[in-house]
Amino acid sequence: MVYRPDPLLAAPPHVEETAEGSPSAWRASLAEAGLLLWGVGVQLSEALGALGMVLCLLAVLRPTPGWKARARETWPLWAFVAWCLLVPLLAGQWPTPGGAARILDWCFLPVAAAALGWLGPPARRRLAVAMGTAFLLSCAAALCQHWGLWPDVTSFDRLRWTHLPFQRMYEPLPGEPSRYMAGGLLLHRLKFAHVGGFLVLGFLDVGLLFRSRAALAVATAGAVCVLWLPHARAASVALVVALAVVLAFRLSARRRWPALLALAVLGVGLVAGVPSLRLRFASAVTDEGSGDRRWLLQSALRAVAQHPLAGVGLGRYHPALFASADTPQEVVRHAGKAHNQYLTLAAEAGLPAALLFLVLLAWCWRAVQPGLPLGAGARASVVFLALLSLLHDPLFHAEVSMAAVLAFGLAQGMRDKRT
Repeated sequence: MVYRPDPLLAAPPHVEETAEGSPSAWRASLAEAGLLLWGVGVQLSEALGALGMVLCLLAVLRPTPGWKARARETWPLWAFVAWCLLVPLLAGQWPTPGGAARILDWCFLPVAAAALGWLGPPARRRLAVAMGTAFLLSCAAALCQHWGLWPDVTSFDRLRWTHLPFQRMYEPLPGEPSRYMAGGLLLHRLKFAHVGGFLVLGFLDVGLLFRSRAALAVATAGAVCVLWLPHARAASVALVVALAVVLAFRLSARRRWPALLALAVLGVGLVAGVPSLRLRFASAVTDEGSGDRRWLLQSALRAVAQHPLAGVGLGRYHPALFASADTPQEVVRHAGKAHNQYLTLAAEAGLPAALLFLVLLAWCWRAVQPGLPLGAGARASVVFLALLSLLHDPLFHAEVSMAAVLAFGLAQGMRDKRT
């Protein structure tokens, strides 16, 4: 499919019809600032991203025509949020602030969509440039971390008060103790891989749709860095599958199969050609290499069996509370995840929460048209998040949760501008 610009996409009415300095113009500026901070913040820090989300909310507080119909359309989102927040609470299971925040992030999906409606083409280009620049800088930092061209871990001692995971930049590669699993500017390899995956899918979609060499360059460089530098096995496989979804939607039948073949060769070639990656994938079948997932899953299943309807409360699931006598101490001391997003949701808010999360993902897939800008990327992002959730808890990390909501929100914002 070849996209041809539609006048409705290039002319957001509530920006064009107001003079500079009017309340609506200020609202547009606030929406742009919020999306910029949100889009860059998910690549740098939770606080910056949260500030951007708040600014976007302030920009769209005034209801616009048709908001009631849009609210009815988003019932899967509100059903998921309401169940996760209210049902455990009614059962006496109070959420932790972090656990509640990760669910409340989803309430900002329509906020991102509405904020995008205030941006004209120049503002949207500035947003893309800012996010792409931050992503490339993060990739450059990841390259430096991977090769050890980075300050020694003791250099960050004076910054311990920030509670940033500086030590996560110094996880040695298997078989190569002088090389490290990189985390980019997020200083955490899984955050970098997961947030980077959403960015790669978005830029690839835009690049193919508008034949933008700059967007394709960002997507290509980002894909190589995300697949290689963090050595995140599940994220690598999920990203390759999601990239195939974008190619399937965006390319003609004549070009689709050669592109999919090239993608497969890239993925297999990286694993076969990089010894440390090959060792990482080979270790996936061992308890040590898989992060004791078998024990974590068993503990989570016990929690679900004991609290099937309301769970133990958002953020309150800990493997130690449901561990058997022979559970390894590494699992008992685990921070509190099942390494399976669906199972963690079921443990924290009951089996209906996990089911509603699946409904929410299905709604995110159906709510966008793949022919519109970011539509194919958003559908691929659904696949990416769904696959990640089988082996990880991506929403456990605030930046990843915010990035997922932003990706789906921007795609729906483009749909709303068309309709």
